[in-house]
Amino acid sequence: NTISPRLADHVGSLVDVTIAGQRLKLPVKVGDTGKEDLILAGKYMTDFLIDVNKKVEHAPELLSADLDERKLKSFDEKLAELDEQVRMLAVLNPQNLLEQKELFFGHPDYTPRFSYRPFDLDVDRIRRELKRMPNISHPLAPLFHAKIVELEKRLNLLEARETDNFTHCSEELYGKATQGIYRSAVNFLKKNSPIIPDDSEVVDAKQAAAVVMDFCKNNKLGHWVISIIDDSVADMQVTKRGKVLIRKDATFSKARLKALLVHEIGTHVFRFENGKRQDFRIFSRGTAGYLETEEGLAIYNQNQLGLNLGEKYLTPALLVVAIFMANKMGFRQLFEFLQQTYDLSDDLAWKLCIKAKRGTADQSKPGAFTKDLAYFKGEREVVKFLKDGGGIKDLYVGKITIGDLELVRAYGGLVEAKFLL
Repeated sequence: NTISPRLADHVGSLVDVTIAGQRLKLPVKVGDTGKEDLILAGKYMTDFLIDVNKKVEHAPELLSADLDERKLKSFDEKLAELDEQVRMLAVLNPQNLLEQKELFFGHPDYTPRFSYRPFDLDVDRIRRELKRMPNISHPLAPLFHAKIVELEKRLNLLEARETDNFTHCSEELYGKATQGIYRSAVNFLKKNSPIIPDDSEVVDAKQAAAVVMDFCKNNKLGHWVISIIDDSVADMQVTKRGKVLIRKDATFSKARLKALLVHEIGTHVFRFENGKRQDFRIFSRGTAGYLETEEGLAIYNQNQLGLNLGEKYLTPALLVVAIFMANKMGFRQLFEFLQQTYDLSDDLAWKLCIKAKRGTADQSKPGAFTKDLAYFKGEREVVKFLKDGGGIKDLYVGKITIGDLELVRAYGGLVEAKFLL
């Protein structure tokens, strides 16, 4: 602390100052202070949120923006933790699929009775946490507000599992299978019928795992773990914990496996890894509604390969039909409708019914889980986005929606995508 010679005789070796309402007695020495009366040492300023090493213009505005950024990052961490806890499919996927499948095909009048993992989430605590979003001015704040609303809808859906309110909550979260999207799917199926079989060589789960592992390593993703599991609704899926899961009894044609590589790894994993490189975890966890763009982009990417995928090429449209009709039919009736109308294999018709009916109150009655509308609807949105001049690279900065791009560009603080097809 240095005091001007002009005041030295009046002060002595201690100066009595008050800063932000706090009184301090500080040791001083006499020295050159220029035009100032007193210059305080930086070490005494740390309790007053003063960064003595920073020289800025318009300091109040910049400090406020910096504080908002730190507040948002803190809330982002909390939101990511809550998002991780609200695990949808872990709660909504039946645990007794193999048993029920055997009973379903063994008895022509049997209606599946699914059992689920116990739902023991502390919903009230999570809702209280979601209300603690700080009141800040930040370009990305709307993304977080929208994510809060989405998480609340996810909680509503989980609470409604196996109740009469389940379909309504699903439509609130994922959208409704409208007459319009149903007609579009039906027209697509008519245009692409009859199905041309995929007659490429078939590999088992172990062989598929080796191919996936090589693909990951070649794309500098060797840290991803490939696991073969006993049971799953999907033959192959990726998690946000760095794992690729493959069902033990699944088989894959080589054409389909190539499509899955760009679908699961080249889309889901690449967007996840790019999101992890951003300052906010919301870009790896997923912004509100990201799933439609995510799955739409995945379908678009696999279709660009130009491979003959047989029934799998029609699956996004078939899911729309299955979900639309699930709201009018029970499980058995839906299964028979899909088989008779589209001449599907037992296995594909069963999977479509599982995806459309899981979580509903009574499998003998109408009701639908609408999540898987995202594939068909999302692919159409991605095609339109690209046709209108959008760049596919922009969609790879993280798990975002097409609608998020305006906010992302306004923020300007994201790094470019590193992992691209």
